[in-house]
Amino acid sequence: MPAWSTHVHETAGVPGSRVLVAVTDGRERPDGRTFLVVQGFQSWVEAFEMQRFELIAGVLNARLVVVEVPGFGVAGSRLLPRERRALRAGDFGQLAERMFDAARAVLGETAPEQELSLLGYSMGASVATAITKAAAAEGFTVDQLVLVEPVALRRWRITELVARTRREDRWIADYVATNTAVAGAVAPWDQRPGVRPPTRRYADLLTLGAALRHGRLGRDLRHGVRPRGVIVVRGDRSALSEAAYQPMLEALRRRGVAATELIVPGHHAFWHSLVAVDAMAHQLRSALDTPR
Repeated sequence: MPAWSTHVHETAGVPGSRVLVAVTDGRERPDGRTFLVVQGFQSWVEAFEMQRFELIAGVLNARLVVVEVPGFGVAGSRLLPRERRALRAGDFGQLAERMFDAARAVLGETAPEQELSLLGYSMGASVATAITKAAAAEGFTVDQLVLVEPVALRRWRITELVARTRREDRWIADYVATNTAVAGAVAPWDQRPGVRPPTRRYADLLTLGAALRHGRLGRDLRHGVRPRGVIVVRGDRSALSEAAYQPMLEALRRRGVAATELIVPGHHAFWHSLVAVDAMAHQLRSALDTPR
């Protein structure tokens, strides 16, 4: 698997604006795909998470630029006041703009007309969709938007969202256990002695989680973004991504967007299994390579 490197982006004079960006490059040619990646809730750039993205980069022959969500991870990061205000209404747009600026700094001289793709898991699907709008506004061509286990395709009662999340989280340990079959696999950070995220802002985490209940992702996809293609990846036993999104896919197709659904075995937590992610990545590569 390709190695990974990290970079910190900070807006001068803005306390708490630090964003950590990690890059893993599995391209065989310089013109291979680049994916901007957004992680799920309470995930940060560390070895357990990055081994997954190294694997995906290798399978897809792509460069993955993983942008950490502020408030959990790199020292001193947090949501900014305007981002908190927007998130209380379910709007990830303000946060997405800052995260895209951090990605741009790492991409360096990448020309705006160069194609970018995006990939987000769970909450990250909402942020990735919002970044799609930010990238398009900067003149980038957005090729593929890959939404793995999107949660905010519909409105949720907060009690229902919490209950379903807890139900799905019970499967995490079972999926992590499958990694024993992978040579050199790294355990989750909370199972590695002495490893802790430098920043863990509980108020920010509550704000991010609660933003999902508004279901803005569905509206953003129907009206706000227009990549060339949207691929929804969902587990066939997930209680969090089972919202009826076929009408949303049909609406995208009517707007000329190639919309595809990939069903993979398992629950929302399949993301924690390298074995399951490897199988998903191969399905995704087939979908990306299929002419539309």
